[in-house]
Amino acid sequence: MRSDEIVASAGTACQLQLPGFAEQDRDSYALSDDDTDESKGIARRKQEERFVRARHKAQLIRARGAFCCMSGASFDVPQGFSLLQVSHFWPLGQGGPDTLVNVGLMAPNIHPVYENGLVCIRPDYSLRFAPDIPPGFMAEFRGRDRLIVLGDTRLDPAEANLAYHREEIFMRRLSRLGLSMQD
Repeated sequence: MRSDEIVASAGTACQLQLPGFAEQDRDSYALSDDDTDESKGIARRKQEERFVRARHKAQLIRARGAFCCMSGASFDVPQGFSLLQVSHFWPLGQGGPDTLVNVGLMAPNIHPVYENGLVCIRPDYSLRFAPDIPPGFMAEFRGRDRLIVLGDTRLDPAEANLAYHREEIFMRRLSRLGLSMQD
């Protein structure tokens, strides 16, 4: 099996899709002699980041299954691609590690809700919703109030990564908006 294939829960092989990154697009990062060293470095980093995310996605799907870690929803196209997105609990752009204990698979409609600080994850993996989360956004969680974990420290989110999001994104957003949060 190629590294860009996964085994679906039904046991059939299917191809792993990265949004906007198809097999035929692998050469889109080809560098020409006219490119500057800086642009070559940027292109190489972007290419490596995409491959790392694809590897994380395949590993998480193999270990946890192809469903959103927050809502439990499956976003697989039968005999096709997974539409789940890799989300970093501690964002890479804010110094978070690009490791399995810092990523989760999220549905495309849940991912921005989490990244924008409308929900966070407590140390016991329960979900904490912002008081101003719109009801339609809450409905996307399908009544779930806990992150789906395996009990495996090699794959489950590390508390340091969850704490960063909870304090630096979720709580700062609430503070900035003048909203209070009581447990």
